[in-house]
Amino acid sequence: MYRLPYNFLVMCRGYSDDLENFTELVWRDDKDLDFYDRETYPEFQLWIR
Repeated sequence: MYRLPYNFLVMCRGYSDDLENFTELVWRDDKDLDFYDRETYPEFQLWIR
């Protein structure tokens, strides 16, 4: 299995009512959340480290 030398993080603003900071989404914990509501989850970012 090939591994990339980078880590990718999916970050969401609005998660847990935190509208100022971005929070990392973890698939096993957050796979059942409904992120289609733009009012509740207004912004996503992909972070590469």
